[in-house]
Amino acid sequence: MDRTPSSKLFHVAIFNSLLPLAHSHHARIVVVNRRDYPMSSSYSEEELKGVRAGDSDAHSDFAKNSSKEFANFISALIKKNSLPRITEDGRSGGVVLMGWSSGNYYILPILAFADAIDNETRQAVEPYL
Repeated sequence: MDRTPSSKLFHVAIFNSLLPLAHSHHARIVVVNRRDYPMSSSYSEEELKGVRAGDSDAHSDFAKNSSKEFANFISALIKKNSLPRITEDGRSGGVVLMGWSSGNYYILPILAFADAIDNETRQAVEPYL
């Protein structure tokens, strides 16, 4: 796999035009690159082995692991920044998950494989989504 920045045309920089809008909308925008993209950590050969196998169980396991990894990231983000929970009326607080193109690969597993996330992390993140 070619891991050079030029091999990835779309990454967090695509959202740069949104960043100036955050303050006026009382929002915090956190852009995350998928692993193996510029400015992100690489997958190990062991992690990629399951994806390359062409086995649906291996693909499912990979997605479950991605779910856990992203949920842990969101939990740490909430704690580190003391983010407010979603208000009763749903008009403020919380975290909104968005993905661009294949970036949805992080968002969909956290929803589809919520049961794979440890109970403590799931309970920490749920009131914010």
